[in-house]
Amino acid sequence: MAQTEDWISPPAPDEGDEYLNVDFRVGASLIAQVNTAEETAYVKLHAAFYWTDKRLIGYKDSVLPEKLWGPWIVVRNGSASEFVYDEREFVLVDSDTGRLKRFVVYEGTVHSSMDSLGDFPFDADTICTEFACTGNWRCWDGTMSGSVAKGRGFNLREVRRPEEGSIIGIYWSGHISEWKLYGACFLTHDQHDKSGHITKHIELKFKVCRRAWYYFIKVLLPLFLLVFMFAGTFIFPVDDLASRQDNTMTGFLAAFALIYVVSEHLPKTSKLTPVDQAIMLSLVSMVLCAVENWTVYLFALHDDLARAERINTIFGITLGVFYVLLIMLLLARPAYRRHLMKLQWRQEAAGSKRLLAQRNPNSPPISEYHMSFNPSEL
Repeated sequence: MAQTEDWISPPAPDEGDEYLNVDFRVGASLIAQVNTAEETAYVKLHAAFYWTDKRLIGYKDSVLPEKLWGPWIVVRNGSASEFVYDEREFVLVDSDTGRLKRFVVYEGTVHSSMDSLGDFPFDADTICTEFACTGNWRCWDGTMSGSVAKGRGFNLREVRRPEEGSIIGIYWSGHISEWKLYGACFLTHDQHDKSGHITKHIELKFKVCRRAWYYFIKVLLPLFLLVFMFAGTFIFPVDDLASRQDNTMTGFLAAFALIYVVSEHLPKTSKLTPVDQAIMLSLVSMVLCAVENWTVYLFALHDDLARAERINTIFGITLGVFYVLLIMLLLARPAYRRHLMKLQWRQEAAGSKRLLAQRNPNSPPISEYHMSFNPSEL
């Protein structure tokens, strides 16, 4: 029993260190089924841990001690009933120094808040997985696990040795249906509570932009074609109220029905998206046209046909110009915000790259790291 308790205890820290240093790196091999309405995504991630246990220096057995201590982190924003933890490796990588490696795959659905849905379909957002560690540990055979009663247990920090990999890795083509992957980042911070626990929070975020062209073809193009056909109302004679109103009402009902047809493709948000605004603008334009139909018809009834036709021409041109300008404004503003976000992501990745080049094994842990994604580098 004494031997079991010895292995299940964490290794002693290096001389001069208060806690055992555990280096880690994270990565992803799949992101799929991104549901903006439910703010969920299916992810397959992994974390690799590296630490030194001097008790294993010179260890020659092919199998590690069953109760050997090892670090562990948990997912905070995953679906508890669906999330799977799969340990792939727990090995001694260097018996001369006692260097160990643990490799864990995390797979399931995460709940990730998407803050830029108001710019749909030009939204640029992050898909986030939140990890947490309160000195969590799990032994080699998985039969025993726990966390520390106080403090942090061990010092979790990013990998320092080149042979142990990069801080963040992307190990698939980066294809996400409906989205384009631009990069990733991780953020860490310590949370101190009144009971004395120190929890290390790690946020792994993947920076994505929605492929807007799909929704332009699926939603906006049919709407614009509908408005173009509705514009034929101004060609009808000003005294033919029945034909003008029939065309206007047909366009209004078709645009109104489009709201329900496309609703399954649009996210549920607390404010109108640019697509919603474009549909509402089209409906308002048709209502104004209906009012104009009655106005020119009344002029025609009082034998002022020339004035009615002049009003019809001026109103039709003015409405068309304002409609085009407002649509351009509605779509250009979110598209520009997305462009600025992409520039910010590039700048953050460049800054992290410069920071990493200046680091050495004795540098303090970093709390923020960004990387850009280039499929050609896979």
